[in-house]
Amino acid sequence: MQHGASAVDWWVLYSGPNSTSDGGWGDLGLLSSGTCPVDQPGKTGCEPPTGTPFAPYQTMRLLTTALKGGGQLLATTTTGGGTGGTDSTSGTGSTVSAHAIRRADGTLAVVLLNEDPQQAQTIHLTVPCGYQAVRTLSWQPGDTAVSSHAGPAPTTFAPYSATVILLRRAG
Repeated sequence: MQHGASAVDWWVLYSGPNSTSDGGWGDLGLLSSGTCPVDQPGKTGCEPPTGTPFAPYQTMRLLTTALKGGGQLLATTTTGGGTGGTDSTSGTGSTVSAHAIRRADGTLAVVLLNEDPQQAQTIHLTVPCGYQAVRTLSWQPGDTAVSSHAGPAPTTFAPYSATVILLRRAG
């Protein structure tokens, strides 16, 4: 509230579990409500402790990094049946979507989402002349936090993962 918010939508933060066909909690919130599904009497597990981040929370953290300081969405393309992408990104699988942002500080942020729940996907990332990957942030199911590493961009992306590759001008 001190930064100008006038209300908080509690449901979006903590919505609580319900039935799902995949054995999950079906909680559409960003953070675990820490409760047990009442509509699944045979289910033995409950959600993680209250406040444990779910996948949408981790993905929002990645997107906040990509959009830091504002920016401009760039025209994008992919090959191999992918969707989205940057004109310097080509995905090999139809389940990889890619988006590129030129941040206000000149950094390029490439957001890659592997939407395949089962298979890792390999991509070939071609960057504009004069740019190099400097940092990669990623999250995949099972991670407790977003991971970060410096250096070259990865080429293989885990199932159901989200990755942000930051590129800066060399030199």
